Amino acid sequence: MQDNFSDSNQWIEIGMIVSSHGLRGEVKVSSESDFPERFEDPGKRWILLPNQTIPQPIELLKGYQIPGKNMYVVKLEGINYRDEAEKLRGC
Repeated sequence: MQDNFSDSNQWIEIGMIVSSHGLRGEVKVSSESDFPERFEDPGKRWILLPNQTIPQPIELLKGYQIPGKNMYVVKLEGINYRDEAEKLRGC
């Protein structure tokens, strides 16, 4: 049995986590999207974790754009500490 999410051609990369931000697990995301709501509006998103081939669901809790940059700071559910955020670099 095959699900719809296993075909990598169906995914669009909207950004990449470039670093952690602060001590509470927030991450900086370099945007590849023209739609800021993808990083600002809470809801389900998908993340491709290291050594994985299928993106996993993750909840975006909040986010905001860094003024003057194509970069966002976002808070993801379950990521509460800087060391957890650091592990997402490159995702």
